[in-house]
Amino acid sequence: MYLAVALAKLDDVDNASGAYEKAIELDDDMMFRLNYGKLQTAITYIMLAGTFVKTLPQNLQMCQASRWRNLDITKLLVCMLQLSL
Repeated sequence: MYLAVALAKLDDVDNASGAYEKAIELDDDMMFRLNYGKLQTAITYIMLAGTFVKTLPQNLQMCQASRWRNLDITKLLVCMLQLSL
């Protein structure tokens, strides 16, 4: 597991994932599963953020053109986030 943690800290996600899987295979410890889950969650959030940023221009136009003409910034961001998911 220490190898997996070190690889994750070095942003080597593919090898970190493989190291976690091997650690779990060798010794099914809950701490291994917890750390692996945290890595997978971080990867998911990064992918969602990338999708949000890629679709930002289209979503901004769609939200502004919607029936809500006087949106405050919070409502505008929520609308854009819902469209990107």
